[in-house]
Amino acid sequence: MGKGKSYRGGRHGGGGRKTKANRREDALVSERQFPVKLAMWDFEQCDAKRCTGRKLSRLGYIRTLKMGQTFKGIVCSPEGTQSVSPADFELITQSGASVIDCSWARLEEIPFNRLKCGQPRLLPFLVAANPVNYGKPMKLSCVEALAASMYIVGLKEEAQSLLSPFGWGEEFIRINFHLLEKYAACKDSEEVVAVQNAYLKELEDEVKVKEERKLAQEESGVYCTNLPPMESDESDEEETLEPENAVTEGGKQSINVDTLESNMKDCTIEQEGEN
Repeated sequence: MGKGKSYRGGRHGGGGRKTKANRREDALVSERQFPVKLAMWDFEQCDAKRCTGRKLSRLGYIRTLKMGQTFKGIVCSPEGTQSVSPADFELITQSGASVIDCSWARLEEIPFNRLKCGQPRLLPFLVAANPVNYGKPMKLSCVEALAASMYIVGLKEEAQSLLSPFGWGEEFIRINFHLLEKYAACKDSEEVVAVQNAYLKELEDEVKVKEERKLAQEESGVYCTNLPPMESDESDEEETLEPENAVTEGGKQSINVDTLESNMKDCTIEQEGEN
């Protein structure tokens, strides 16, 4: 979207009248009757086949908003000044939650000032489980952002239900379970941010210890490596390829701490006051 070009509201248009797509989407949402009101602004920057927001729309979980349309619930947005927290429970249950469906690589093209966001919120540190950004901090898809928001405010069953149409949905809860539970136990945004920053500090300390141990080994000339046995009675097994940024523990995928550390420099939310 270059200079002089205006955004007309995506696939649902920018006018006041409902299109055929709007009416079809409304019918699907009414039929689904998901207990939380969900919405999104769709800027059509993502691959339609991989877009979780579009899939939620097709399944009747979410409504697509036009550019000038107002949403009074929380909006997961980088324009937020505080984190989503359990203090938002009433706001989400009464007015809902929404996302801005766009590409992480094209955020500068989004006219945030033209979106009538009710209560913009940031999400605390979490790791993506979607196939496009698996293992990457903060690179959440639309469904992950919505599910995380609901989980943190206490709507855990609803969050899991929203993730259920996605084969990797349970993985998002699994790899973030410890943090999600800690965030959900907080009182407000300030406490959520404190929990997040304490966790990031733990990661930094863990990486620092590893680096110091590695340096000590290099200086002493002694290296601890996991060498295979000289002989093995085990039959050769076909190599299993794991998603990038993941290691295997007990048959399940877990996130590589070294990879997280290298990507988390810009992940800290700074509390800028309450709205």
